[in-house]
Amino acid sequence: MPVPRDPKASPASRSLNDRVQEQVDAATSRLSPNKRRRRHVKQPAQLLPGDSPQELRALQRVFREMGRSQRAARRQAGLAPSPVVREAAHAFRRAPSFAALVGVAASLDEVGLLAW
Repeated sequence: MPVPRDPKASPASRSLNDRVQEQVDAATSRLSPNKRRRRHVKQPAQLLPGDSPQELRALQRVFREMGRSQRAARRQAGLAPSPVVREAAHAFRRAPSFAALVGVAASLDEVGLLAW
């Protein structure tokens, strides 16, 4: 049974998994099942057993949003790209999954670029 979320709770008081899941859930709710993809994908990502195409699209949407956010924060702060973040992003692109997305979020959090 899911634990009710306290909207007043600080991000640090919730686990990273919970925060990533919240972002994926929000992305899933914004996706229309009949909506055609606008981007051409070089290779279709491999679905894991139990993953739906909609869930994969939500994971990729959260990944892209995190990328845009961290690039903007880096530009504003004048920071160079982080090798740790880059490796986590490559791992997600090779095998997109919730666990890989949590790895990206953890690397962003580690370098102080995770906004949520």
